Amino acid sequence: DAGHGGHDTGTIGKGGFREKDLVVDISRRLGELLQLHLGADVIYTRTTDRFVSLKDRTKLANDSKAALFVSVHANSSKLRSFRGVGTYYLSHSQLLYG
Repeated sequence: DAGHGGHDTGTIGKGGFREKDLVVDISRRLGELLQLHLGADVIYTRTTDRFVSLKDRTKLANDSKAALFVSVHANSSKLRSFRGVGTYYLSHSQLLYG
């Protein structure tokens, strides 16, 4: 899931570089790696600059019975000391252990 898109640019970096453009590229590269190294069937929520609502993103994943949903973002902060990666996940114990 390449975050943002269309009218939703996400963060805008120095020189006008837009998050929505960066994450499409990252998502495609990640998808190719997942296919190549894991044999995964990858479904993209978007591969072009178009807006996809959160509801439609999750519906696509649920309708596809996805085992994994990865949403790619490139967050920013005005504080130069903020660095790193943010990871969020949802675990359904009945799916993992049931």
